[in-house]
Amino acid sequence: MISTTERSESGVALVLVLLTFSIIGVLAGEFARAMREDATSTRNFKQETVAHYVALAGINEAILAIQSTRALSGRRPDLRAVEQPDRWPIRTLLDADGTWVKATFNGHQYQVRATDEAGLISLNEADDRALREIMLNLGYTDLEADEVADSILDWRDPDDLHRINGAESDYYEGMPRPYRAKNADFDALEELLLVRGVTREMFFGGAGHKGLREVFSVFNSTKGVNLRSVSAPTLLALSGLGSEQVDDIVGRRTELGHDISEEIRMAIEASGVEARTGTPLVMTLEARVLSESRSGEADPHTLAHIGTVVRMPPRGDGFRTYRWYDAIFEPDTKN
Repeated sequence: MISTTERSESGVALVLVLLTFSIIGVLAGEFARAMREDATSTRNFKQETVAHYVALAGINEAILAIQSTRALSGRRPDLRAVEQPDRWPIRTLLDADGTWVKATFNGHQYQVRATDEAGLISLNEADDRALREIMLNLGYTDLEADEVADSILDWRDPDDLHRINGAESDYYEGMPRPYRAKNADFDALEELLLVRGVTREMFFGGAGHKGLREVFSVFNSTKGVNLRSVSAPTLLALSGLGSEQVDDIVGRRTELGHDISEEIRMAIEASGVEARTGTPLVMTLEARVLSESRSGEADPHTLAHIGTVVRMPPRGDGFRTYRWYDAIFEPDTKN
């Protein structure tokens, strides 16, 4: 016959055994979760590293292709003879109008594009008329257009006298993190984020608006834009045309032998920005690698996006690097 004391001791032992197994189960579960997270982190790191170097290879291949093609002739060569349909359209890169084209490197897909800096609006040369017209064409109100235009001009000019809707150091020194107006030309587009009235959404784009970083350049030292390479966002900002009209114009311009420079010239005339033509010299080259779409994902996400600003002579004799972007931020503009 089992005594009460023995029953009590057996019950305590059973509780201890169950508790021990419960603790072991929790520890095993945590260990398994940690191992899964480590495996996921390792896999993601590998994907991003591979993507970065694929994008780097894409930029170098694009530079080599542009140089090699230009070296064939000092004039614009017959691109139908050098087109590479199994890789990417070299003509699109030479036009440098910011159109993304697909390519493959060592079995990995990527996208690459070239943007002529002369096809964008000079942030340091645009006058008040052009700045206001651009803001209005991008869909902003009169008040927003006046504030941003005046503030950009005040940021650039050497004095401390602010315009009606502008701002100088006395305004910026009252910010939570005070700073002074530059009173000099912009050295980088990101400086716009310091200017009164310019929001992150306005700079990066979103809610139906093109971002200011898509239409302005600090590398274009002229007051005009190159009609041969003006980008779709820039044409939209200068012309006030609808997106469908702009896409139609840009689409027709890419057709071989279809010169619509005069049509583009007339479209941007109201902005007061000068129109000119020429071979793209200073270009921003970008390459990005996107993840494969998974079930439940509406769009793939970016694994790597890098870029560089280079000056490439017309005859393909070397190049000079002005700026390097090891990572280019792509904000989520879907929501």
